[in-house]
Amino acid sequence: MESATVCIEIHDDTTCSYPTSALYTLDGKIHKFIGHHAAQTVLELIDNALNPAVDELTPDQFVQLVDGRSSDETWVVDFFAPWCGPCQQLAPELQKAARALRDYDEKVHVGSVDCQAYSQFCGQQGVNSYPTVRLYPAVNTKRRMQAY
Repeated sequence: MESATVCIEIHDDTTCSYPTSALYTLDGKIHKFIGHHAAQTVLELIDNALNPAVDELTPDQFVQLVDGRSSDETWVVDFFAPWCGPCQQLAPELQKAARALRDYDEKVHVGSVDCQAYSQFCGQQGVNSYPTVRLYPAVNTKRRMQAY
């Protein structure tokens, strides 16, 4: 069997270049490592995979948690595509920001929506480029949504 065939069978065609580092968790998710392979960044990848600070949102969860948020809750939502280079670069920084925001105020939440998996939903939300980061402030503020 050719090595390319083995890689496709083992990695389910998710490995596009070499070397590729990934963490496979028991829930079946593959967390690809992007960036410099320093000890600290590898530890951050593992921590983010095992204790995510960013909530992965389905369309139903978005409606329930973001649209249905309480009047004092704020959400920051990243609409991304897994193949998007800038999205991959943003992901670890978003995790760091989410941890800092969570420590600062438990009413501030950070979420992400996979627009490859939920393309119709992202289209309905008016997302036409990646990454798109939107702020959904507490309802008792003047603005309901802000795109960045």
